[in-house]
Amino acid sequence: MKAKRILALISALTMLTAVSCGKKDSSSKEESVTETTTTSPTTTTTSATTTTPTETTPPEPELPEMTGPIKIMESFDAPGSVLAVMTGGRYAAVQTIDVDENNDSLTAFYLVDVVSDELVASHLADEVKYSEFLLGVRSDGTIVTSDFADEQLKFYPLDGEAYTMKYPKETVSIAMDTKGELYSFYRDIERISETGEKTTLFHREDISNLQFADFDRDIVVAGLLAESLSHESEFCAISLESGKVLYTVDEPSEAQVSYAGDKMVFSRPNYDERDSHTLSVYDLKTGKPEGCYIDDPDDDVYTFSSGGYGMTYRVKDEDKPFGLKLLDISSGRTAVLEPDVENASWCMFKAFGATGLFVCAIDSIHNEDEDVSAHIKLAVIDPAQADYTGSLKEGSAYTSPAEQHHLIGEQLGEARSMADSLEEKYGIDILVGDEILDLEKIDASSIPVSIEKDFYPYRLEELMEALDMLDEALALYPEGFFERFKKERGGGLIIGISSELENAMGGGFSAAGITCRFGLWDIICLNTTALKYDLGAIHHELWHAVEDRISLDTPLSEEDWLKLCPECFEYFWDFEGYNDGNVSNADTFFQSDDPFFITTYSKVTPMEDRATLIEDLFLSGMNDDTDFFEKLESSTHLQAKYDFLADWSKSFFGYVYWEKIPYIAEYWSSAA
Repeated sequence: MKAKRILALISALTMLTAVSCGKKDSSSKEESVTETTTTSPTTTTTSATTTTPTETTPPEPELPEMTGPIKIMESFDAPGSVLAVMTGGRYAAVQTIDVDENNDSLTAFYLVDVVSDELVASHLADEVKYSEFLLGVRSDGTIVTSDFADEQLKFYPLDGEAYTMKYPKETVSIAMDTKGELYSFYRDIERISETGEKTTLFHREDISNLQFADFDRDIVVAGLLAESLSHESEFCAISLESGKVLYTVDEPSEAQVSYAGDKMVFSRPNYDERDSHTLSVYDLKTGKPEGCYIDDPDDDVYTFSSGGYGMTYRVKDEDKPFGLKLLDISSGRTAVLEPDVENASWCMFKAFGATGLFVCAIDSIHNEDEDVSAHIKLAVIDPAQADYTGSLKEGSAYTSPAEQHHLIGEQLGEARSMADSLEEKYGIDILVGDEILDLEKIDASSIPVSIEKDFYPYRLEELMEALDMLDEALALYPEGFFERFKKERGGGLIIGISSELENAMGGGFSAAGITCRFGLWDIICLNTTALKYDLGAIHHELWHAVEDRISLDTPLSEEDWLKLCPECFEYFWDFEGYNDGNVSNADTFFQSDDPFFITTYSKVTPMEDRATLIEDLFLSGMNDDTDFFEKLESSTHLQAKYDFLADWSKSFFGYVYWEKIPYIAEYWSSAA
């Protein structure tokens, strides 16, 4: 049926418009998942600064005339189903999706003046472009969309022709504020000008992600990376103007933050009641808790307005009709509105600027002579006029679990003493024996196995040899190299030594080492065999750690890196397939006069490509392999990759670190 086709299109477009906000780290011989879901720490540090959010007085907005809590717009009745609704100034923009008589997909963008109840513009397309999605609407009526496939923004002015602008370079995600300003928005906040230029407004290397920014009050709510191995991050409010932490909030990392007037609301799963969720309310200026509620399992997460009201919808069933559920966040009281829209099924809504109102696009399904069709109506909701007769249950404030760490047995006392000496010598942390079990939850691809499992005396000897080899490898690096892994608030480099790394997926591929980032830590875990017989593994993994560390400040441009590979080349992205020998050896070091890659393993991911370059450089120098350096001298493609990495890493360390390694420096000047 037509309606099912529309729902399928909505599902597809929703999945495709999900923006990934971070790169995937990698491992030696196996891909690593870098950041797992954890909870925030029990102790939080509040900045000594007295910075407070800036108060501004926005202009008085124009409001539609309301004689009750809900007003249906007479000017808007569009075919299809709603994909998105946005507001700006006196306008609401609605993106719809539909299918024609040939079952071909159609999309449209509509502009409605909700003050005068007038449909003022519509922009139709012959066929839906799944990658174009409504981003916002400006106060002058310009509809703005984001096309992530073509990496461009599209503008539909109220008067004039539509025009496009390419994404600025190295843009991860794009947001638009209530004033219509555009921002590149992830760990940094960068304003995007009309010419596509970016201006950095905010940067902190210890931020994991930005949940939202209230530009009117110059405040950012974000995840602040933690030093704990049990908790990746803690929520904090930061002054956008000064970059200082105003306060921290004890909430789990999976919580979602919403702005509700002078409050902020954290929505998180209710761990005691299945499918329900908890709403924790805090004062936006001070972070002081002001209440906690448990919502019904059937209700969706709320959208909040500047008036401090939340809104969600109630799905129609046998016992009750479709309804709009409102929440007064200051009291926990609820109200339900039943819009006068025949066969209403679901909706999407957006706060109407700073008015305290909502604009709601409501889907309705109609059966006419066995032909099912969908229509959309638009409504304005005034929560202040609703009758609040219900209430949410009181919930319990979240408390972070206590720290728990694994301890080693007495049989590894000698190894622990040697690890302590290496920690002091290099300024890193080293985990041995059962201590590596602290890393179990940190990487999803490999499971570290403690040397204390089924312990035998020779295991201690094996571990001591591994520590000796680790010392030999780390001694090659320039003085102060490992200090650069430390951040302003702590952390640094951790090296764990395991007896093996089990494949968490149960496949035949086994990693010699893994590298990941967790909180303020860059973490390497190596098995004893790799340290004893394959010193290249430690240099390989250390490059991964270097790449992760530098990327906190200056992400590497994957677009520019791909230009250094053969035309139309695509990485394999399959470690099991590589393990089965399914990667071509063309363009590799021993198969080409001017190779692009060191080995076939270099073709699995771009991260492995870069790490194998560094690994072979170290091994060839250590083994006095003059043939490698002679061939490297004539390998223009490999030299271009080395030069790229040299320039990028030098901006962070102040030098090219492999040029400081004595046995590499002997050859490098002639090869470079």
